[in-house]
Amino acid sequence: HIGSNESPNLPMSKSGHPFHLPSRDTQMEQGMRAFQHIIDEAVEECRRRVTAEVERDLKRRKIAAEEEEEKKKQIEEKQRKALERMLPADKVSDTLDMFFSNVVSVRIQDRVLRMHTSVLQKFAYFGARLGGSWTETDILELTLPEPCGLEDFLVIVRRLYSGNDIPFVFKDLSAALRTALVASMLILDDQSMQEIAASFSRLVVTDEDSIALRSFMCKYQLPEVFSGCYHIGESSPMDEKDFKEMVASVAASSDQQKQASVAAIVAAQVAASTKNREMLCNAVDMDCYGSQLDRGFGWWLGIAVKHASLDQSVEIFKQISERSRSMQWLTRRRYSIPNNIREHLEQVFLTTTRTARSSTLAKLGLTTCEDVLFLGNISGGLQILAEALRWPGSAELLQKMAVLPAPDLRVLLSAEVLAAMMEHKQVVAKMCTCVASLHRWARRDTLMALPLESRRAVCLKLASVAGQLGSDVMEVVRATL
Repeated sequence: HIGSNESPNLPMSKSGHPFHLPSRDTQMEQGMRAFQHIIDEAVEECRRRVTAEVERDLKRRKIAAEEEEEKKKQIEEKQRKALERMLPADKVSDTLDMFFSNVVSVRIQDRVLRMHTSVLQKFAYFGARLGGSWTETDILELTLPEPCGLEDFLVIVRRLYSGNDIPFVFKDLSAALRTALVASMLILDDQSMQEIAASFSRLVVTDEDSIALRSFMCKYQLPEVFSGCYHIGESSPMDEKDFKEMVASVAASSDQQKQASVAAIVAAQVAASTKNREMLCNAVDMDCYGSQLDRGFGWWLGIAVKHASLDQSVEIFKQISERSRSMQWLTRRRYSIPNNIREHLEQVFLTTTRTARSSTLAKLGLTTCEDVLFLGNISGGLQILAEALRWPGSAELLQKMAVLPAPDLRVLLSAEVLAAMMEHKQVVAKMCTCVASLHRWARRDTLMALPLESRRAVCLKLASVAGQLGSDVMEVVRATL
């Protein structure tokens, strides 16, 4: 119908108007616009998100920058306040006031030392000299005591100029003693001298130092503040319990080197005082030993007896004697203790008895054959008994022998012992109470060692067993009767 006035035959809408279908180009255009709209909305959404993220990041950076700035301000404020506290000048202390005092010249050992009067006045020695007609041009002469030198004086001067802030430091005890001598002469303040005295205990490191200190204290008259220094380095008594534990430990080890070290400690302890010697002997506790004696006991016994008094030695051996009988260390002449220990014990007992020339000790060897100290069982014991019978107090030994059982007494009556006895009647009478023991004892030399009267009494008893006597004994019996 192109070019005609007639309307094409188009579908009609409900309103009666013709409905025009969109062309294909129109559809594409609408699709493009819709697609463009979607793209625009996506771009807009992306832009909004990016913008929001950028704003948040900028905000975070701003907050961080503000916090950093605040921290810097706080640090700067702290630094400012710290600097303000440090910068103001302090008031002049009393220590520094000394530098505003006059200067004095002091000649010491041909050298002139210039010092402030406020320092010199801390020495009572200079107080009176500076208070007189002294002028600044005068030179004060100072003669130090022997063997002190200028350096000893300067040690004190350095201390005074420091205002007591720097302690005294001495390289050795000799320097401290010389400084103490100078301080005492110049009458230094008590606090300073107390510090000098306190340094002595740190500087005494050897026995020689201790002896030197005591000699120094005796030679020089020092102030009262030094009185407690005399006993520095002296041996302090050990606790008795610790002492026993030390001895038991070393004795059990049988280490000769350790025993030698402990022996030196014991000697030092005993030399310190008589109380230490008492403690030493109390440490010999036989209760710590059973029926056996270890090798260390002999060593310890020798150490103890070496330093003990006579009464203490008697007490020690008395304990040993009682323990040997109760524990049966010796039964039928057989020992239950090692031979080397027994021999050492016997040797210590004999040596101590001979050295002390003590009848009291010798009496401990006149008990019974079951006693480890019985002189009849010990090699050399009868010789000691013969010597003891010539010492003062031998009458007590004879009385002790007279009450022994005849079997034990016969072991003691050697020719040497009989010759040393001043009286024989009681002992011979006891022997005659047991003919069997008398028979076993009788020999030509022992019979001939008796005085005639005592020999007759013995021979009368022996005659009752004449058939059992040897020819040499029978010859003596016949000649005597």
